[in-house]
Amino acid sequence: MTRTEIDATLAAANPLTDQTAAALELHDAEAELIERIAATSVRPRPLRPAPWRSRVMPRRRRVTLVVTATAMPPSVVKTADSGETIRLMLKGIPLPPGFDAARIRGARLVHDRYQLGAAVSGTVACMWIADWSRARADGDTAMVRRAIAAMASAPRWPILRQMARSGAWPQVLIGYAQAMPRGTWYGRPLTADVNSGLGCGPQWGVSLER
Repeated sequence: MTRTEIDATLAAANPLTDQTAAALELHDAEAELIERIAATSVRPRPLRPAPWRSRVMPRRRRVTLVVTATAMPPSVVKTADSGETIRLMLKGIPLPPGFDAARIRGARLVHDRYQLGAAVSGTVACMWIADWSRARADGDTAMVRRAIAAMASAPRWPILRQMARSGAWPQVLIGYAQAMPRGTWYGRPLTADVNSGLGCGPQWGVSLER
């Protein structure tokens, strides 16, 4: 399909149909996002279940969706733009040893900007907290101080300041950063709460274990 045809198909898809999904060869995550975009920005009405996913998605392995900027709201970060967007999000953030932006989970999928910001800042924070936790166990006071200092700058991270206008993620992350010097969170070990609160292991693939 041409770019014009895809735009026209998306504009008419509310909600996304079996035929539309198959024609565009959508990846599951992108299909769900496009369905929600169509429902909220074209002709708002309640979403219905999308039974085509179970039939179409197992056969789709390559993402061949091409969408112009006019088909998506500004809050969406397209796959082709994610690398540059991540680079800009990382500005002003001290990076932990071994950090690799290419390894941020889901970085190559279409994202809402807020979700991508959480992935970027969450991965960085979890890596610093993992280094801090291991350094405490090893008696490496230099690394403990370095990790605390890096995370103490979280309130000044530009991406968190931007995200604070849309949700509570920055407040949660900064709260954990401020708890690092004492090592506990409301009387419990900090790492246990961080792992669930920021999703370090399950969401971003950053283990807080030794």
